[in-house]
Amino acid sequence: MRKFFLVLLFAAPFLFAQNPSFPRPGTEIAARRLERIRHGVNLSHWFAQLGSETPYDARHFGTYNTSKDIELIARTGFDHVRLTFNPEPLMLPNGELEPAMLQALDAAVDTVLANGLNVILDAHPESPFKQRLSVDFASRKAFVIFWQKFALHELRRDPERVFFELLNEPEFESSDEWSQYQNQIVSGVRAVDRQHTLILGGAKWSGMWELLHITPSEDGNVIYNFHYYDPHTFTHQGATWSMKWLIPLRGLRYPAVQDQKKLADAQPTLEGKLGVIHYGFDSWGFDRISQEIGVAADWTRLNHVVLTCNEFGVYRRFTEPVDREKWLSDVRTALEKNGIGWTIWDYAGGFGVVVRENGKTNVDTGIVKALALSPKKPGAVSAGN
Repeated sequence: MRKFFLVLLFAAPFLFAQNPSFPRPGTEIAARRLERIRHGVNLSHWFAQLGSETPYDARHFGTYNTSKDIELIARTGFDHVRLTFNPEPLMLPNGELEPAMLQALDAAVDTVLANGLNVILDAHPESPFKQRLSVDFASRKAFVIFWQKFALHELRRDPERVFFELLNEPEFESSDEWSQYQNQIVSGVRAVDRQHTLILGGAKWSGMWELLHITPSEDGNVIYNFHYYDPHTFTHQGATWSMKWLIPLRGLRYPAVQDQKKLADAQPTLEGKLGVIHYGFDSWGFDRISQEIGVAADWTRLNHVVLTCNEFGVYRRFTEPVDREKWLSDVRTALEKNGIGWTIWDYAGGFGVVVRENGKTNVDTGIVKALALSPKKPGAVSAGN
């Protein structure tokens, strides 16, 4: 490793002189492939996030999303999906991959590709799994082996259209420790697969602050990602899984106005009152969001890497459509202004681009407009090259 580092150190000035934008070999490949995943949607709750009452079985895999959903995604104007999958039920004690779930996941990827969409295969385990990774070296070793097995299985997939995201929202407290372990996973995958582009992120749930602490990998064929839900006071109002004081919050508007006294006084907790007051005085609107995302773009230029935002969205239940659409438009505009690809959260969940009611799936046209998508006419979907 030390010998390799010395070679890289002496070669770096030459490489940089040849290509000042991409000093790491392979980064030009990642930059080219990023053009295939510019505007996508997360396919959540299909192969991950099922909860205790829904088994990982053929019935769920075959009915939660169908080929009609994938066709609708393509017709709506997206160019890719981020297909979340829980690696834990795939990991058998003997180190092999569980065949039934793997077969169902393969079928889903086949359907996505057949509809002209590209796909990010996102390892999206539950929190206890990620917490074990943060403290247990045996779990870390097993996860590296899993990724080797999984990458080997997916080796047949076109690397221009299929991407591997190593871990959704890591829960490591130490950015340095996570960076070191993430690079171990990269090395493990590269031992069996030199072709596919890998998607990496920061510690502590992949927020933008943690992105800024990543030491870029020596491997250039990677795309970095971050998640953007700021301010959570607006995007997660009423969400039961977030901070407790957000659960009773209703009626917060976007963009923020300073005078939030009436809504603040209506909060049942002092934390909620303070949160609402802060929201008003923190000047949340396009200018703030655009400047924040501009810092992420600065990081890519400083490190000569490429970047995407794999999650952003607004919880639907307690936000007004006009406010939700304005926030989505502002974030999408800021990302595109800075050359950053995006994948909205999510397709049919609590943040959904579509609403499922009475057996029907209806596209939220306001969100489609906010995302500046260009829907295709029925029958216009074709497989990508």
